[in-house]
Amino acid sequence: MQICAPPEDVGGIPGFMEFLKSMADPNHADYKTMQKWAQSQWYRNFDIGLINKRLENILRV
Repeated sequence: MQICAPPEDVGGIPGFMEFLKSMADPNHADYKTMQKWAQSQWYRNFDIGLINKRLENILRV
């Protein structure tokens, strides 16, 4: 999983570390809760393909 930036209000570095731990493990007790919360924050994993597509569209002249 590649992460581009922490979501807002994640709780600083300790909160972000816990967030990453729970998001990476579907068996983690907080996995479903974190998934829902992340969606409410418009959080998504870094997608290099999507970024490259957007850059291609922007840079077309």
